[in-house]
Amino acid sequence: GVRREELVREYSKSNFPPDFEFELGTPVQTSTENGPLFAIISSVKDEVIDVDFNHPLAGKDLMIEIKRLE
Repeated sequence: GVRREELVREYSKSNFPPDFEFELGTPVQTSTENGPLFAIISSVKDEVIDVDFNHPLAGKDLMIEIKRLE
């Protein structure tokens, strides 16, 4: 699908455990009333991080190879 910038959110580092290591590409998870929600850290700044809730393949061109068996 299409990448949506509104699914990139900024969070304070204080929302995470004190020993959390903030690195680009680190997966993070939160809980919602509908179940778990997965995201990736997309930016690390002094006091905040950006967390990207887009699907990892959102906005990318995909090449699919199909083999017809019959």
